[in-house]
Amino acid sequence: MPHNLIELVRLKWIIMKSSEYSDLKTCLAVAQHGSFANAARHLKMTPSAVSQIIRRLEQKLDIRLFNRTTRSVSLTTEGQALITKVGPALSEIEATFSELKSQKKDPAGKVNIHTTSSAARLLLEPIIGQFHQTFPNIVLDIVVEDKIIDIVENGFDLGISLGEYVQKDMIAYPLMPETQLVAAASPNYIDQYGIPSHPNELRRHRCLNWRFLSDNSVYRWEFFIDGHWQSYRVDGPLTSTSRSLLLSSALKGGGIILWEENVLQPWFDNGQLIPLLREYCHPFLSWHMFYPQQKHTPKAVRLFIDFMREHYPASRLR
Repeated sequence: MPHNLIELVRLKWIIMKSSEYSDLKTCLAVAQHGSFANAARHLKMTPSAVSQIIRRLEQKLDIRLFNRTTRSVSLTTEGQALITKVGPALSEIEATFSELKSQKKDPAGKVNIHTTSSAARLLLEPIIGQFHQTFPNIVLDIVVEDKIIDIVENGFDLGISLGEYVQKDMIAYPLMPETQLVAAASPNYIDQYGIPSHPNELRRHRCLNWRFLSDNSVYRWEFFIDGHWQSYRVDGPLTSTSRSLLLSSALKGGGIILWEENVLQPWFDNGQLIPLLREYCHPFLSWHMFYPQQKHTPKAVRLFIDFMREHYPASRLR
């Protein structure tokens, strides 16, 4: 066992003999999860127990760690200073012990994953059965939502998102070649409303809009025109956070949809949808797996990352 690992083990053993370790761990959970209730769920405690621990820690330190209102909890300046000091040490200790626990014949642990619905269907559904057969004791907790989030702030180990939405400080690994968004409509819609020849003509058409869950804004359609991207605000009979609902409407002649070409391809192949404005669609970074760079990545997380890299090798993108 490396010398620094021995020191970390000794440190945690000393800390665990007192209540301070538990208090600091609870304080860190409240800071990370933004409320006593969310921290309580994470720690498998009651909100009142969490509140009592924070009050006890504040009394011991003789400082106020959190500003509390009926709607929110936020760190004070002193609380932020404490978390900045002890947070990395606590995280490193926990990661070290998680790694030690995972060093056994059958790897076990939990991997918290955030992904969009398209990525889940295209990338996770084909391989998830084999992953469970290979690592039966690793639990995958996968949240599927079409929403842009900070995975670290929200407690996820890794995420899968389009390349343009990956934070700059993350390790990013491409899972698919470049893709492109394509406008499409059903033959019935085209018979009734015609075909737009330029994105400017979309304002005269019935467009099916997608709304971001993260900030409730409506996506502005983007096309590559004269060497640069231009965005368009379009209108139509339906706006939704559900891509599948928009697709269902498009298939029934409800309007024009803009979505990834590889997702719409089956309906292009069977003639239920007709691609539109292809000359104004341009490739962009497709799906990436991303995760924070850290000294101690839990073994279960590392095994999932390696599994994805093996099944989606970078060499296939060249």
